[in-house]
Order: sequence, then C-alpha cells, then structure tokens
Amino acid sequence: MKKTCCIIGDRDIPAGRADFIKQELRREIEEAIAEGYTRFISGFGKGAELYFAEIVAEKRLENKDIRLEAAIPCRSRLASLMRNDAARKLLLSCTEIGVYGEKCTPEGWFISSFTTHWR
Repeated sequence: MKKTCCIIGDRDIPAGRADFIKQELRREIEEAIAEGYTRFISGFGKGAELYFAEIVAEKRLENKDIRLEAAIPCRSRLASLMRNDAARKLLLSCTEIGVYGEKCTPEGWFISSFTTHWR
C-alpha cells in the first residue's frame, strides 16, 4: 500500500520565516521518505504548499519512486500557475495533475461537478 503525504499550508509566511519553514518542511519530507512515504500531494497554494512541492521535486531527482501530485482546485488557478515560470516548471515535474473544478467558488475550493487528471 502506498503511503501518502499531503499538505495544507499557510499562504502568508511572515517575513524572515521562509528559510525556517523550508528547513522544517525538508526535515519532515525526508523523515516521511525514510518511513516509506512515496506519494506527496500539494495544492500548489502560495507559501508552504509551493515550498513543499519544490522540496519534493528535488527529492524526485534522487528517487524516481517518489511521486509529486498537484491537486489544483479549478481551471483558473491552473491557468494562473502556468503563467508563472517557477510554478509551471514544478507542475511539469509532477507525476499527476488533478483539476477538481471548472471554476473556483466562494463556497469552497473543492466544490466541483467533475475531475480531470493529466499524466
């Protein structure tokens, strides 16, 4: 059975805390890998979720058994990410990209009538 690690992270990282957050995320991800986790899912929100995806993408270069999956809430968010060079590069390094709604709604990111997967 695959062990899966997901992140729901803080978007607004206080100034001066990014390096600490990245260090702790790296430590936790490395520990998870050592414990047999191979599937990592990020919503690709700014802040901790993107840091998480960056670190997992690095770890994939060392271990091809590691999977990085993007759980994108809606098509407009995917379009926004694809316009950002760094985010696009991360997305293209994912083993799977899931888009879970046609559009983002005020009721919640994950309300949708369908699911689309790439890769």
